[in-house]
Amino acid sequence: MALFVDTIENRSLSSRRKYVPRPPRGEVSVSVFTNPAAAAEGGAQAYIDATLGLLGDRDPLTVLRQGPAAFEELMSGSSPERLRRPEAPSKWSAAVCRRRSWESPLPTGNGWHGVTIGTAVIECSRPAGESSAMLTDFETLETPVPLIDLDRLQRNLDRMAGYAAEHGLALRPHIKTHKSPMVAGEQILRGASGLTCATLHEVEVMSEMSRDILLAYSPIGYARLRRLMRISESLRLSVMLDSAEAIEGLAHAAERAERDIDVLVELDLGMHRVGVQRASDAVTLVRQIEASPRLRYAGIGFYPGNIRDHVSAQQPALAALNDALATMIGELERVGLAPRVVSGGSTPTAWNSHLIGGLTEIRPGTYVFNDRTTAEIGACDWHDCALTVLATVVSTSVPNQAVIDAGSKALGREPLRSDGAGYGVVVGQPDVVVGAMSEEHGLLDLSGTSWRPAIGDLVRVIPNHACLVVNLHDQVIGVRGDAVMTRWPVAARGR
Repeated sequence: MALFVDTIENRSLSSRRKYVPRPPRGEVSVSVFTNPAAAAEGGAQAYIDATLGLLGDRDPLTVLRQGPAAFEELMSGSSPERLRRPEAPSKWSAAVCRRRSWESPLPTGNGWHGVTIGTAVIECSRPAGESSAMLTDFETLETPVPLIDLDRLQRNLDRMAGYAAEHGLALRPHIKTHKSPMVAGEQILRGASGLTCATLHEVEVMSEMSRDILLAYSPIGYARLRRLMRISESLRLSVMLDSAEAIEGLAHAAERAERDIDVLVELDLGMHRVGVQRASDAVTLVRQIEASPRLRYAGIGFYPGNIRDHVSAQQPALAALNDALATMIGELERVGLAPRVVSGGSTPTAWNSHLIGGLTEIRPGTYVFNDRTTAEIGACDWHDCALTVLATVVSTSVPNQAVIDAGSKALGREPLRSDGAGYGVVVGQPDVVVGAMSEEHGLLDLSGTSWRPAIGDLVRVIPNHACLVVNLHDQVIGVRGDAVMTRWPVAARGR
């Protein structure tokens, strides 16, 4: 197990971001960066050894915690000759681990973290028997706080990317669940064709990570359209719409901005929330799009959010969806308006997407973290739930009940969409649910268990709906086992 203090240069952002993952109790390591010239082939190891020599007895961790400026100051004025012949050997040892073209706090095949473009990564091992002041665990965290199991997150990302590739489907994940540039970067690394967003703020944040974004929400009104047109022109922007009014407004805004926009016509294939219900209406909207100089007809899209059956029992609902979709596609093809893109999908239906005829692109979101709902319907196993909310027991005064400090403002108040009561389930106690909530209190129903937590005990809750939980918090904590490894802001939270 290792600690990595990483100064990471994001390839899409001009600013430098510092991630400070924190280790479990045990062996501690530090990764530091050389500059591109010093990291050239054949010269990196000598440079590293000399750098450590200049540190002398100083802990590299202590230096790095002061930021890159402190490390650069240490190196300033050091001639190549001095670096090759340090004044004294260091008690620290290090070696180049690998090079890679994109930063990642998640492990790759060889298990190392913290890389940046054009530099070497070094692991710097602390001498045996010495401890680190940065060691931490869950007891140092102020609750309630969302935890992300990094290993589960990685497996979830890999699994969906592999599924899409296996079935020849473009993966355009919806970022509404994680709202994080870091996680979006991991999705792009794994082959995502672009990203899906629901709010303008999400588009603004994610435009730093992807050059291809679908806004799956009609931008109705002058203020929204003006803001949308101000987003970087280097972004390939697609919008999903379902009305003549929405198309007219977007067309005028695009003409004023002298900007080309791809448009997908949204279909209602059973959700009954938005989308046109008749093929003739879809044809009419496509023709309106094609008549607009700055709009480009890209295809059609839908959201099968009405399908909440267990994954093993979705076939009847998928058959009905297939029939409705085939009718829409057939009519568009008949009049010479065949869609280039057929975009759909959700996490509950994700693993059956290959059964949907004509589908070219899927847009699942929840799969990155999963939650109680996806586990209950078989869209994931319980050990795939990467998101939990860490909470503290604050009262046990009422018999057969324990109260935690995670209420509706931490867990969200959404009933389970499948069979089952409550707003979350306690990890390790499958019979204990958050049966009721107020804003700052969650009531654990202990009537069906002999488990009796004490005041001050920490519990982890798998929420009903991961997307709501992330949106309620400013940051999330990345963990491995019981170790706090990193944290990142929920950057796309807000409007």
